[in-house]
Amino acid sequence: MKYLWLVPSIFLTHIFLGRFFSIPYTLALFNKWYLSVCIISSIDMITVPVYFRLFDRVITSRGFVVRERLLIRRIRRVIERIAKKKIFRRERKFHSRIMVRAQRWGQFGVLIVAALPFVGGGIWSGVLLARFLKLKIVKGHLLVCLGSILGASFVSLGIQGIKELILKFFV
Repeated sequence: MKYLWLVPSIFLTHIFLGRFFSIPYTLALFNKWYLSVCIISSIDMITVPVYFRLFDRVITSRGFVVRERLLIRRIRRVIERIAKKKIFRRERKFHSRIMVRAQRWGQFGVLIVAALPFVGGGIWSGVLLARFLKLKIVKGHLLVCLGSILGASFVSLGIQGIKELILKFFV
């Protein structure tokens, strides 16, 4: 209870700067990797339903879909005028290969993507992949949260190990 006032600062650090900055910050405050994993994973578990809801809201809004289709049509017309060829027949094949790969990785892919602490990975990408694969929200939430725990554990243990190596060799 003594350090409860630090949780809002960790939450804000996690939301604005991401997992890659919030885990070292938490380790610097508490000096225990398991506390860092518990705090960061609980913050992710709180925000994952918000991300699912936000993503579903944006995608199902009619204005978004109409604007996206109009933009795609304009881009296609401009490219076809420049190239003067029908080049979008290949796009269907490419799109289907991406779908096949995503379906092949499936649920394990959602777990791995959610565990990545770098750009292109993380909770947002895990939610997007879960919705792209049309997983049920409960299953997607579970996979993204497991990925969050896994990723936070790896990063926390890695940073803790590096810190101990530095202390061992230089102190």
